[in-house]
Amino acid sequence: MLAAGGIMTAGSASAAVTPLTVAVSPAHGAQTIGVTANVLATFSLNVTGVDSTSFTLVDVAAGTSVVATVTYDSTTRVAKLDPTSNLAADKQFRATLTSAIRAGSENLVTTTWTFTTGPAPAAMYRWPLVESRGVEPWTIAQVSFNEAVTGVNSATFTITNNSTGAVVPGLVVGSSYDKVWRIYPTANLAEDTWYTVKAVGGVSAIRDLAGNPFSTIQWRFLTGLAPMMSSRNVSTNAVGVPVSTTLDIGFTETIIGMSTTTFTLKVLATGAPVPATVNWSAATGKWVLTPSASLLPATQYRLQLTGGTTAIRDLVGNPFSTLAWNFTTA
Repeated sequence: MLAAGGIMTAGSASAAVTPLTVAVSPAHGAQTIGVTANVLATFSLNVTGVDSTSFTLVDVAAGTSVVATVTYDSTTRVAKLDPTSNLAADKQFRATLTSAIRAGSENLVTTTWTFTTGPAPAAMYRWPLVESRGVEPWTIAQVSFNEAVTGVNSATFTITNNSTGAVVPGLVVGSSYDKVWRIYPTANLAEDTWYTVKAVGGVSAIRDLAGNPFSTIQWRFLTGLAPMMSSRNVSTNAVGVPVSTTLDIGFTETIIGMSTTTFTLKVLATGAPVPATVNWSAATGKWVLTPSASLLPATQYRLQLTGGTTAIRDLVGNPFSTLAWNFTTA
């Protein structure tokens, strides 16, 4: 029989000073075992009788024996069962050592153990993307797996509001033969809020159809529409722009990150930066770039607003999309 820790003990109560025991690999109940794995048995004593009839492997579901070569090394006391071809993936196998194996006058009690081949299920795609921002409040959460999985439900696949710690109520639905799973929230998510999606793996949680457990993953995303430009006083490809002009930009929401490095003006032909100040106008509710001197006449300029998580963004970090356009002075 299989004793605690995967050690086999002989049933004979003989007076042998060293009892005949065996340690096995893969261990009993092991999962996600590689399909190229060999089955090993390490004995406490040197034994005889190890061959393809006393050391066998069976595909449990099919009930068929695995064709293999069995060898025994008396120096290491290791018996090896080497399948002649790869084992089938996601299958349970049963290995057996019979009582034909003996050490002197002591026979090994017939011993069996099982293991399951892999691979373990893996996440191939997630939505929303990891650390994504500007996610629509009406979004869904999705994980696509490399194989069909089970154990996906409202307890193992969740969206959590990071601010409140509350799990978002939603409907968990599988598709594509249970390879793709989605959470459909019952109401829109709060805007400008961080959320965490979590998919919990385990032998009693998300696992493949053979029982191989998925490794738990989690990631976060930020809701809220990204800030956009709502107004400007110089349009794309404008001509005849006064050389003394200032450049005014309005946004759809309060933004941060505006500076002389994110709100810039350059001479298009040379790329030379135009010295300027950038300030917020409380009177107009706009950001204003004021050149330090008059612009050159009949010259084409390029204005750029640089967005990003460390550049122009809203108060919670949703980034503005970088925007640039040209105009020509009078």
